[in-house]
Amino acid sequence: MRALALCPLLFGLRSLADTLISRNFPHLIIPVSRLEPDRVFNTQEEFDIERDVWTEMSFDPPVNGATWCAFHFELSLDAPWWLWGYAPYTFNISSITPTMNKDTDTWNNRPQPIELVASIEIFPDGNTTMYGGIFGCKKGEPAQFLLQPSAPEANWGIRWFELDAPLNGITYDMYV
Repeated sequence: MRALALCPLLFGLRSLADTLISRNFPHLIIPVSRLEPDRVFNTQEEFDIERDVWTEMSFDPPVNGATWCAFHFELSLDAPWWLWGYAPYTFNISSITPTMNKDTDTWNNRPQPIELVASIEIFPDGNTTMYGGIFGCKKGEPAQFLLQPSAPEANWGIRWFELDAPLNGITYDMYV
């Protein structure tokens, strides 16, 4: 029985008693393409992560009483998403300086990754596993990240439309 109590610690999970107080969706989704290194794509409605296209995302978390934050990633069978190529299908989420600009960011002109925050593995049936993804909250200021394949030369990709119903994609969740 004591071993079960240690499971959250072993897998980096928080207590089941923690309460979600705010679920935040990305306000900016900006792809950058190695194949068109100087093209500005502006903000989009879908994420695209593959060898030659990475995606920046920005959240505007509110000021609140949250004590910790986490990414939540989910693919719904009732929402549009596409996965292709060869497994493993794993992408990284790294923090970047909050300087994203939808009007100027390109492959050649983009914020560089600072720190790995999470890795997400995707399975062909839509199931996912997140490694990491728990972090201190930014409140009242942009929280910005870069999504890219874990192995940048891997031959696979994923696209999804960010939706709130059914939940499909990534959120910045705030807990107490």
